[in-house]
Amino acid sequence: MGFSLPQEIIDCILSKLPAKSLARFCCVAKPWRDFIQRPRPNKVVVLLNRTPPKSLALFTLQGENLVPELIELENDFVYSYDANIIGVCNGLILIGISPKTYILWNPFIQKYRQIHCPDWNYLYCLCGFVYDPAAHEHKIVHVCYHENGVRTTGVLRLERTGTTWKEIKTSFPYGFPSSSSGVVINGAPHWVVGNHLSRERSKKIIWFDVAEEKFKEVPKPELECCYCDFDVAALNGSLCITAYRRDQEKKVELWVMKDCGVEESWTKLAVIPIKCKYFLPLSMVKDGDLLAEIDKSEVVVYDLKKETFKHITFSGPMGKIRNRPSFLPISSSRVPQECKVATFVESLVNPAIIGN
Repeated sequence: MGFSLPQEIIDCILSKLPAKSLARFCCVAKPWRDFIQRPRPNKVVVLLNRTPPKSLALFTLQGENLVPELIELENDFVYSYDANIIGVCNGLILIGISPKTYILWNPFIQKYRQIHCPDWNYLYCLCGFVYDPAAHEHKIVHVCYHENGVRTTGVLRLERTGTTWKEIKTSFPYGFPSSSSGVVINGAPHWVVGNHLSRERSKKIIWFDVAEEKFKEVPKPELECCYCDFDVAALNGSLCITAYRRDQEKKVELWVMKDCGVEESWTKLAVIPIKCKYFLPLSMVKDGDLLAEIDKSEVVVYDLKKETFKHITFSGPMGKIRNRPSFLPISSSRVPQECKVATFVESLVNPAIIGN
């Protein structure tokens, strides 16, 4: 007599395995394949920006103790400037390695592809990584600011054999964004934009609707006037606002939009007593603690109940880091300068074969 385990037990066993091991089991049975190809829990990655031609690398934070693990990108390309995480979607990390070249990388199956942009000249470029569920396509949206004041908006569609550029005739009545890279929520990039000559509270949150190929605004929560600046982040799949109090109290206020696009769903998550210029919420971890990046230099776990911080220590063969400060040891609680931090999920999506 044959013996088989209930599907829920099989799912429980598979859920505890890393994506690289699961890749071998996709052909066992269709239920296995469907379960394996679903997105997995959030992980945090720190992109190490090392001196070329040394490869790009990631630190991943995983497990209950959030122990960093180093992952190398075995590449055959050379990048010419500081690499930057443009966006993360479906387990794929889009990294800018030059003004006109991207790398789309799935670090857990060690697959990547190079993406080349059209030959354009611009003063500044806003870009975002987006997934189109209707067409089952990944795209890169661009808004290019030119020296003559003209703005060009377009979408770069990723295909198996290359890319297709499509210019979009859409309105973009906004100033420079706080960050050129968008925060991806539900497959759509979000930015904080405004006029650098206006007051901070005039800033707006916008997102790109790939179905209508339009930029739309997201309603903000009612912030007190003392919170004069804010950033956006993705916190466990939801849009999050970090509002900075600039008076003598020096506090950071966190808000989460529980229902996407619904103004009434904004909920105040926490008021954190900390003096900093930049606070990036990354993920809610065990016991409801908050994993966050502070001033682009430290990754910490913040206990929302005890209001205490625990620093994450990074160590390992990092190689030569760009602009690495002389006081930064091999094992340190500080994130090396020029590193970029993001949150994503493991997946088995192969960037080399995405597209129709």
